[in-house]
Amino acid sequence: MSFIFAFILLGLAALVSIAAGVWILVLAFQKRIWWGLAVLFVPLANIVFTVIEWKTARRPFLLSLAALPLCAGAWFAFPKDHPLLQGLTAHLGAPTAETASLESDEVEAEAASTTPVTPAGPTPSEIDTKLAALKSKEASLLARKKALDPRDKAAALALSHEIVAYNAELQTALATRQRLVEAGALLVPASTPAAGQIAGLPFTVEKATLKDGILTLRQGKEFFADREVAIFLFLKQGESPVGRTWEITEAMDSNNPHVHFSWRDAGQSLPKTKILMNDYRMHLEFTPGKDGALNGRIALATAGPQNGRVNGTFVAQTVAKQ
Repeated sequence: MSFIFAFILLGLAALVSIAAGVWILVLAFQKRIWWGLAVLFVPLANIVFTVIEWKTARRPFLLSLAALPLCAGAWFAFPKDHPLLQGLTAHLGAPTAETASLESDEVEAEAASTTPVTPAGPTPSEIDTKLAALKSKEASLLARKKALDPRDKAAALALSHEIVAYNAELQTALATRQRLVEAGALLVPASTPAAGQIAGLPFTVEKATLKDGILTLRQGKEFFADREVAIFLFLKQGESPVGRTWEITEAMDSNNPHVHFSWRDAGQSLPKTKILMNDYRMHLEFTPGKDGALNGRIALATAGPQNGRVNGTFVAQTVAKQ
């Protein structure tokens, strides 16, 4: 019905427009023959005639205006999903519901393609925290297993389910950590004595000390070391590094430990120094050693033309604050 009603309104609008046009044409010929010829053959001459001869042409002009609401009514009454209307709007450049949806999808797809994607998954520090929690859980499960009454079948079954779930969680955490290692997001210290290079020169840790919260790894016996790495850990007064783990990535800020690389080129008596507050990656941990010393494990890597790296284990002597 809406389709028929829309065509009726369009027909009425056409009849009104034709009647108004014929009326103006007749009035133009009555005024002068050249006015009639101009309105008949010259585009927009009817508008010029209406403006100049307003008193004569105002009635047919007002009649022509009546076609506008009829056309508007036909437009709104016409079914929006009809092929004729879709073809007309496409010809005029107006978006239909379908094209608007497609354009929206294209915009969303383009936005998705230009938006940087952040890799999902735990960070190295998060996975280490997870593994530490699982280590504590393992101790708890072993203690419960040791104290379990063999006659308590229900408790044994419940503990068995917990152990299975724990093993699955542990395997997932270990696999995630291995992926981080393979992707280079997690540094793993070697089990061999700490060594590496500084500014392209080979570096072997011959002495390690921890004094005033500064870990120093050095090679050479002179006052100025041949090669040296000093790591400012910013420990609080009386704070021990034992049990702590530093997992630093390049994305972290200047609150990281500061790393100083020093080296002497051949024939030079004074060392060169490179200071890094970020732009390096490091794994560092300490455990208690003998006679007050600390056992350390480090994996440190930087980039650039004067890159430095050191990886392995060391024994650091603690030096009391003087």
